Amino acid sequence: MKGLIISASFLFFYSHLNAQSSAIDQPKNTIQLSILLDVSGSMSGLIKQAQTELWAVVNEVSKAHKNGIPSNIEIALYSYGNQDREERGFIHKLVEFNGDVDTISQVLFALSTSGSVENCGQVISKAQQELLWLKEDSVYKVIFIAGNETFTQGAISYVDACTNAMENGIVVNTIHCGDERTGRGQRWADAAKIAKGQYFWINANKTDRFIPSPYDSLIEVYNRKLNATYWAYGSSGGRYKSVQLESDQVNKNASKKAYYDRVRSKSKKHVYQKNSAKWDINSKVALDTNALKTLKNEDLPEQLKGKTLKEKKQIVAANQADRDSSTQFIKVYSDLRDTYVLEQRKKKPELNAEMTLGQVISAAIREQAGLKGFRFEE
Repeated sequence: MKGLIISASFLFFYSHLNAQSSAIDQPKNTIQLSILLDVSGSMSGLIKQAQTELWAVVNEVSKAHKNGIPSNIEIALYSYGNQDREERGFIHKLVEFNGDVDTISQVLFALSTSGSVENCGQVISKAQQELLWLKEDSVYKVIFIAGNETFTQGAISYVDACTNAMENGIVVNTIHCGDERTGRGQRWADAAKIAKGQYFWINANKTDRFIPSPYDSLIEVYNRKLNATYWAYGSSGGRYKSVQLESDQVNKNASKKAYYDRVRSKSKKHVYQKNSAKWDINSKVALDTNALKTLKNEDLPEQLKGKTLKEKKQIVAANQADRDSSTQFIKVYSDLRDTYVLEQRKKKPELNAEMTLGQVISAAIREQAGLKGFRFEE
């Protein structure tokens, strides 16, 4: 009976995804998320949460849409409190706004902690000035800053930085890594209030307990099948393919939950395919129908070299069918896994006692993006 249920779900999700595969690059339909992380000496737990909960945040944001069209997702990263960046106020711009989640994950796993100076006002100000924020009022523009020291450090006033953000349509949410009362005393709540955001407090050292499910091995099988459909092209394609595979393993080693969240993200065309088009031939062809005509033979993957245009199209079409099959089964089994895990968590309320970085970011985005007209489909 289970096989029949999965097959029916497969057909439903397959048709739904194809219906949503139209052009989605619309600036007005974009969520710009900037995350500012304290990397001073005491923040190793925060960095761990950022590394392992990125994919859960991506999956939550990927549910956003306007007028039935999936929303664009752009993420930027800053670190602050790094002792090696004294000349820049101990601040490092890590990633400009983009949707390349593989690269973003790679950057997060390269972070380490050091230093003790946390200039919150300055990093908020730099994020406003340096990042390529879209001008459209309909864009949901948001900063999340997380750390554990007083918000008043540094030459730039947090009041000025947060006021400027609010005036430019950028929401600032603050996440204190500690107890609520201390965070309020250190002005984390006040900063969020000024910038029309929300104040959160988390246990940065909490590790979310992994709950295995009966569907995990199947998700892994179809992830391997999915990876096999990515054929690198061009001079840099091989490097990006290596990043894809390495990111799978790094996330799995760090957190099995992060790995399964990542696999789900990879199954979403509007999240992953748009950005993998710069190195994967199938993604490229899906967005540029002339790619097989214009790419030189030496730039093609081995599977297409020396083939006629007709043969190339047939081979790519067959590979795309394999990819669609894998992504749909990943969707089905990931949904079943989520339902199973939720049921297990209901039996153990203590597992849900404290919020983590990824959970507060996801909750705030849902609420605040809704005010900009974004809707979140389950």
